[in-house]
Amino acid sequence: MTGPVLIAHLKGEKEDGSDVIGVYPLLPDGRCNFLVFDFDDHEMLGNQWMMEVDALRKMCQVLHVPCLVERSRSGNGAHVWLFFKHPIQAIKARKFGALLLTKGSESIELKSFASYDRMIPAQDWLEKGKIGNLVALPLQGRALKKWKQRFRG
Repeated sequence: MTGPVLIAHLKGEKEDGSDVIGVYPLLPDGRCNFLVFDFDDHEMLGNQWMMEVDALRKMCQVLHVPCLVERSRSGNGAHVWLFFKHPIQAIKARKFGALLLTKGSESIELKSFASYDRMIPAQDWLEKGKIGNLVALPLQGRALKKWKQRFRG
């Protein structure tokens, strides 16, 4: 990735979003450097997704697991990012993620996370010849501009 490509991602000048950078987090050996929880309000439940994301964030805080939260491009959801010091097996990362979701739901007495969509990487290992799931990197300029305008007006 070059400096101009990164700057284009951060500025978000292209209306079609073609300047957004994405990565495939699952490495060929089945390890990953991060885990992303994807929350989307497909069913238009209002702000429930915010409570669910906050429950996960609080559980991470209680367990001293640093996380970063970003609002999705649609505005009706969020990504919660966990970064690892060293690559770890995706199967372990995903099991840890499932445990966080379980404990997070218990912490606010939710039966489930209704807006939780999936974890990325979405698989524990790569099938031969496959590259896994793409996830857009945070701080996309177009999305940030969209939300600044929406909340100003």
